[in-house]
Amino acid sequence: MRGVVVFAALALGAAQAREIVIDPPGGDQDAVPLFVRALERAKAEGISAIRIKPGDYHIHPDMAPERFVHVSNHDHGLRRTALPIWEMEGLTIEAEGARLLAHRQAFIPVTIHDSKNITIKGLTIDWAEPLVLQGTVESVDPGSNSFVARMEHPERVVVRQNAMYYGDFNQAAFLGNRPSALWQMMPHQQWVQNPDWTHWIDSKDGTVLDTRRQKSIRGWDPGKKRAATVEKVGDDRYRFTSALPYLPKPGHVFVSKGMASPNRMSPAIHLRNSVNAVMSGVTIHHSGGMGLIGQRCENVAIERMRVTLPEGSGRWVSTLADATHFNLCKGSIVIKDSVFEYMLDDACNVHGVSAPVVAQTGPRTVCGELGHFQQAGLEFARPGERLRFSKQSDMVAYGERTVESCRFINATRFEVTFSEPVEGFVKPGSFMDNLDCQPDFTFTGNRVANNRARSLIFSTAGKVRIADNHFEHPVNESIKVLGDANFWFESGPVRDVTIENNVFIARSPMAYVLEFGPEEPRSAKGIDVPFHSNIRVVGNEFHLASPRIMSAHRVDGLEFRENVIKASKWFVPGGRAKSLQIERCKNVTISGNTVNVAKLNLER
Repeated sequence: MRGVVVFAALALGAAQAREIVIDPPGGDQDAVPLFVRALERAKAEGISAIRIKPGDYHIHPDMAPERFVHVSNHDHGLRRTALPIWEMEGLTIEAEGARLLAHRQAFIPVTIHDSKNITIKGLTIDWAEPLVLQGTVESVDPGSNSFVARMEHPERVVVRQNAMYYGDFNQAAFLGNRPSALWQMMPHQQWVQNPDWTHWIDSKDGTVLDTRRQKSIRGWDPGKKRAATVEKVGDDRYRFTSALPYLPKPGHVFVSKGMASPNRMSPAIHLRNSVNAVMSGVTIHHSGGMGLIGQRCENVAIERMRVTLPEGSGRWVSTLADATHFNLCKGSIVIKDSVFEYMLDDACNVHGVSAPVVAQTGPRTVCGELGHFQQAGLEFARPGERLRFSKQSDMVAYGERTVESCRFINATRFEVTFSEPVEGFVKPGSFMDNLDCQPDFTFTGNRVANNRARSLIFSTAGKVRIADNHFEHPVNESIKVLGDANFWFESGPVRDVTIENNVFIARSPMAYVLEFGPEEPRSAKGIDVPFHSNIRVVGNEFHLASPRIMSAHRVDGLEFRENVIKASKWFVPGGRAKSLQIERCKNVTISGNTVNVAKLNLER
């Protein structure tokens, strides 16, 4: 190539070639400076392509740029990043065979902020050492109500006052009766967790355990009214006593992301306020949060993404939260031909924000609030957007207003001025959601398996198509469509949903495969005003773990047609639950379904 300038391990092509080429630096040398210089050069000279050659690229936070960020559905704070794609347009990163190996916490490998037309191809993201505690049960002793587990990475595990901790921190200070060592740790340098927030897998077949066996390791035994204990009994063996309400079985594996400190600090990819982002052939093996989180974005396309375990690693968890997640987005979100497995939360969640009204502050102004602490800093409204007003007590909408301006008072409170008057309009106990942040959502040709929580959860009024997917062994529901203004504050009603030609293999007998309906306070249990509308479940194949198939309430226009119902190998017959639990719904059609399960009927 003419005009090539070799700069350390970075080969910069001539501007007319429109490409920058990055070579692996070798060993565990920090690759962050190479990426930062390449992006700075591309931005300054209008270069539209960066090619990252195959190989391993260790990325450390020490020389990484940083900014304070409010990452939706994560813990907020100062975050460093290896690939800061900020205020850029028209860039393609070709990275087939390139693997980023991240080190430490409060670190986001890829950030795409305030950018347009960004494509990333073939990149793999992992952490050099996993950010979770993992143990395999080797033996149990009913007499002492204890079990012994072999811990992965025992060098990261310590026991202090009969309690287990793990992480990357100063163990000597922590064990030396200096509990303040927990709070003196610097981000990007140290982190510590406890074995709370536990997820269980059967290592014999790689499937998750059902909800009855998904209890967190605890520090207190309420039955015997005494503290649970942990003691070291070998180089990598530890005995847990009274740590669970039941005894696990040998071969069961637990992974814990902990609750001693924030546990959603390091997503793999963060998209913010960007348009036309494409992820093609991207693999995410691990992250200290979600795989990809997008907020206030327009048009995101994901194809052939793999959120999965690295082969031969011995690990049992990929991302510590959702594989993908989108909040207050517009346009379309398309996910196709991808694999999502072993996450500690959903494969995808698409939603908006339900923002409670704090007070009317003027003839055309109201003060609003972002109700969940992990929504802080979100740009809830922009001029020209329409906001819908509803009551929190019954989730019933009563009107709309158009935004003239929105002024943030701080990270959680804001004041909206509307084009129309609000005096005499706003009712006590109201919340707002944004009618212009309702993307279309397409999820086709994907496989979701062996994850905590649900396979999919969404609440968008855009056109939704869920087709030709395999949903295998989620701990809870395969698909959940809700809308909430009292806990997660994730809006809102769906208006056009098609779920067709999918295969559902259920795992937990206590969970419905499909669940449609808002998260209601008790005050709304008698309300029959529809919330969702036009949901079609057609031509799917269900392999059940119990008679529970679908639960729905407050839906107008619900179809359940031409589906095939079978029993999975985990099927638990009986119980009082209806197969189709349908309440306060209108215009319901149930027809043409084939049931191959004895004594199961589809009566409402």
